[in-house]
Amino acid sequence: MNKSPPNNDELAAKCDDLQGQVIRFLKVEQDLIHTRNQLDRDLARFKAIQSYSQQIMHAESMDEFAEITVESVIETFEVECSAFFSYDNTENCLKMKGMFGFESNYLDCQLDGKWIASRGISQEGNVIIENISPGSDPLGSMGLSQVIISPYHDDNNNLDGILMGGVSEGKKDYYDKISKELIPSFMVFTQQMSSLLQNFNAKRYLNEKVQRRTAEVVKQKKEIEGKNVVLEDQKEELHSMLESLKLTQSQLVQSEKMASLGQLVAGIAHEINNPVTFISAGVDSLGANLEEVRQVLDIYHKITPGNTKNKLKEIEDLKEQIDYKQAIREINKLIESIKNGTERTTQIVNGLRTFSRLDEDVLKIADIHEGLDSTLILLHNRYKNRIEISKDYGVIPLIECYPGQLNQVFMNILSNAIDAIKGNGVITISTSKSNGFIQINITDTGSGMPEHIKAKIFDPFYTTKEVGEGTGLGLSISHGIIEKHNGMIKVHSEVGKGSEIIINLPLIQK
Repeated sequence: MNKSPPNNDELAAKCDDLQGQVIRFLKVEQDLIHTRNQLDRDLARFKAIQSYSQQIMHAESMDEFAEITVESVIETFEVECSAFFSYDNTENCLKMKGMFGFESNYLDCQLDGKWIASRGISQEGNVIIENISPGSDPLGSMGLSQVIISPYHDDNNNLDGILMGGVSEGKKDYYDKISKELIPSFMVFTQQMSSLLQNFNAKRYLNEKVQRRTAEVVKQKKEIEGKNVVLEDQKEELHSMLESLKLTQSQLVQSEKMASLGQLVAGIAHEINNPVTFISAGVDSLGANLEEVRQVLDIYHKITPGNTKNKLKEIEDLKEQIDYKQAIREINKLIESIKNGTERTTQIVNGLRTFSRLDEDVLKIADIHEGLDSTLILLHNRYKNRIEISKDYGVIPLIECYPGQLNQVFMNILSNAIDAIKGNGVITISTSKSNGFIQINITDTGSGMPEHIKAKIFDPFYTTKEVGEGTGLGLSISHGIIEKHNGMIKVHSEVGKGSEIIINLPLIQK
């Protein structure tokens, strides 16, 4: 029995339904293109931060450090001008140390205590986006229309300075408006700059101290030689000075803190690039399938009472030709796959935010599992496809700690475990609670260590890696951080069977 052709109302309903589907698909396509563009911008900024980290290491003076920083802000965030301020606690004001894009007569610009208090940045780490009224003091008088301000703090969480990017009133039509989407990457840039600045100052202090100590050693040596002092007395004096230098170097390595973030940027950029590339390919395929659906819809729009039968046959022929049902299934699969790609990228960015938190020197109630997971996300590019991560997390409470510093410990230990496994292997992480302490066990199936190496692994500057691959500071820093938390760190290792690091931390700091 022949099926009667649909009437005009049924055709109109089908046409409206298909049109609605196409509109929804087009909206999804626009959203995905926007997401892809946003991820491309974030990826470019992370690469720029990596380039800045490498370039700033060659700075030989504070003026050169400030100059490289402000020029990198403009290049990374596409703003018109930038300024780098340092806090002067004797005068309670921010003094400009470097600028780019301003007139030279603004170099003496200062932001007083009243301005600092009004922004609430003395003890906080929030990034501020501010619209400036023309002529208002002090930023309006400098001709600025809009600024983004990111404070940075010292080890005691006291204001150390601010980093600023801006657009002037006269050129605001030529530059994009500063938006909130800049805040995460601007905060990461500021923190990286702060860590590198502390490193720069610490190295300068160490160099000066080493020069003074060297001069003293030379003078004392001459005096010893002139007085014909016994060789053993001379060796004892030099040994005492060497120990003093080691103490100074230990203070330096503690100031490095989050400097390893710069070394991870390349891996993070690679991890973000994979889902971005997949999303890009998915959007192209989605566009091709939507074009086939549009062809079917175009024929529906051409149906009239006089050509209904012919057009319906044309529609059915076209559907069979393009495999219409398969096209719809592919569209849904592409949307789901692209969604997974964006979720993976979001996971990486959230892991970076957690790891690079600005409160590493402030006691906080924190989740140890969150710190471990964020560290694994950042290291994913180093172990994927060859090392299995086995988690055996127990039921443990939140603990009082310095979260950023513990993240540094996890980074150092897990990096060593990954390096110890030359081919395929397993890293097992387990946690438990007992007698007011939590215990973290990190075990690897790597090459293990003999006793004479195991006895030295917490010594500063001791490393078994090749030159350029390791500084010998990671486990020394980790040991100091665990002691600062009133905890303990132990190592068990056997050649050919791997290693186990055991960390015990109190629930509350007393």
